[in-house]
Amino acid sequence: MNKTLPFTIVNNKHIRGILAPAELFSQKMLEDIIDFVELSTKSSIAESDFLVKDGNQKDSWVELSKVKKLADDVN
Repeated sequence: MNKTLPFTIVNNKHIRGILAPAELFSQKMLEDIIDFVELSTKSSIAESDFLVKDGNQKDSWVELSKVKKLADDVN
């Protein structure tokens, strides 16, 4: 099935991006896409790797059930 996408992908040596009608992507989805791009930089990846390694060494991870309970208590 060859379906035309309702958006345009621009990828050349000068500019990269996605152009789409506003109704195709919600404001929240756009923010998520921007967050994904910002968190994909080499420095962000290195920082995340460091934090995971540090958390593993210190055995400082919080169990998911505790995180859920804290979130429920806040909300």
